[in-house]
Amino acid sequence: FSLPVELEVLDLTLPDTDLGKTMVYVSDPERRFVTKTAGLRTEFRFMAHQHRFQTVECVGFDQLDAYKPFLTGEAYVESNSYRGPGQGIGHSVFAVDMYGVSTFGKTEPEWRTAADKWVLWFKENAPKVLPFLYLEDEPGEKRFPELKTWASWIHNNPGPGKALPVFLTKEPQPGLDGAIDIWATVADRVHLKDVQARSAK
Repeated sequence: FSLPVELEVLDLTLPDTDLGKTMVYVSDPERRFVTKTAGLRTEFRFMAHQHRFQTVECVGFDQLDAYKPFLTGEAYVESNSYRGPGQGIGHSVFAVDMYGVSTFGKTEPEWRTAADKWVLWFKENAPKVLPFLYLEDEPGEKRFPELKTWASWIHNNPGPGKALPVFLTKEPQPGLDGAIDIWATVADRVHLKDVQARSAK
């Protein structure tokens, strides 16, 4: 039994820069993998970059200088043992306080100071990257009042921290209107007729 196969090869190459922003969370590879190497996280980042998506991780402010080459693209060059597409191109997004704010403090002045610090670092060191504040992961409705308060501390900041977008893993909710800048939800909860109106906001 055989089937005829006809293959058309197009003279095209995918661009090194992608129109969409993607991210995949890397969670504890050192703990999860039996075979451990010193560069395990770098290997994950390289693999993702070769397949045209980006990793996000729990990276603290004090770790940013070490992480910076992945944001700027300096890590993704052959002299650093990287081979593949996107040579010299860094990440386009960065999650601040992954899976819920834990380092911003308890008060509005503390939040303003923390947000200012993050925004200024990215402005000075990785201006092409979009940092966003990962406010909380899939909260229930009881959490909405406090989340709105926290988001207002960012949006009402008179300093540079006002530019830090607020991100939430939740489908758009009327109870959080105006509080969230970036909604992250599963595909079957995205209502296309609402996308344009929400994007306009």
